[in-house]
Amino acid sequence: MIRWLLRKALIGAAFWLLGPMAVVFGHSVLVPERVGVFEEHAGATFARAGHGPYAYHAPEDVGMPYQFEIGPVAGFGAPEARRWYGFGPTVGAPRPVLVLLHGGGRTGVSMIDMWRDLAGREDIILLAPDARSTQWSLLTDGPMFLAALLKDAAARYPLDMDRIYLAGHSDGGAHAMRIANLGGGPFKAVVTHSGHSPMPRVIPALNPVPIHSFVGDLDVVFTVDSSRAALKHLARAGHPTSLTVIPGHNHWYYGIGKSLAAVMWHRLTKSTPEMSDPAPSPVELVQRPTPEPRNRAAGAKWISVPQGE
Repeated sequence: MIRWLLRKALIGAAFWLLGPMAVVFGHSVLVPERVGVFEEHAGATFARAGHGPYAYHAPEDVGMPYQFEIGPVAGFGAPEARRWYGFGPTVGAPRPVLVLLHGGGRTGVSMIDMWRDLAGREDIILLAPDARSTQWSLLTDGPMFLAALLKDAAARYPLDMDRIYLAGHSDGGAHAMRIANLGGGPFKAVVTHSGHSPMPRVIPALNPVPIHSFVGDLDVVFTVDSSRAALKHLARAGHPTSLTVIPGHNHWYYGIGKSLAAVMWHRLTKSTPEMSDPAPSPVELVQRPTPEPRNRAAGAKWISVPQGE
């Protein structure tokens, strides 16, 4: 028994140490120079943008609670129950779906509360899981967990599987970016409020999902500078990205979340325009050199940079 446990521990340790290196190497071989587009926007001014933190308690009746079982973490232990909350019609034609990832220390109810008014107006189905711990983890809350969530939700709600989006706040936003960069799930696009993935974890994108981020110019948790750097890094990895800077806003999401939802939803569902001739000005776009000459029709790679950079 002890020998079996040691063997399993060694295999697990080798996987978690060498696995990410193998993924990065494999992706770099398959898509060595895929480059997306980065855009930066000035956001609207919101009432209460600079308020908080203050006591915020999400109403208990804003979402329907559900549970499903998922297999043991890393193959150890017994299957465990995971909780999530749903909001939206349970019958009728398939609707667009928004998966919401809460901030650190919160639960899915807080995200349902921020998005329910918009969901009612736009006829959207909301799915908001709870993290296994106080923060999100790729080990326990990664692509397999989100796939199990969608499978359970599909048995309860009329999901349009071609219109599934991912959104997150703070730690949930950082997790959403990591999921998108890994190509984990059927998500068409990702939007975050004040949260970004660590740059060393970014790998070349096999599935270049668009990623859009909103951050306050007074945020000291995820600053404008750090968000801009992270999104440019994701653009170099292949993702079309955008950063919207909200004037006078800090990290406190719950003062503006309900008002911001409509703006985030518009950016999230906005189609990403394809580049077409005539080519953009070299002042606005820079072509990354490739080993062989390539033209635009063959898929030249571009990234947007600010003036003078």
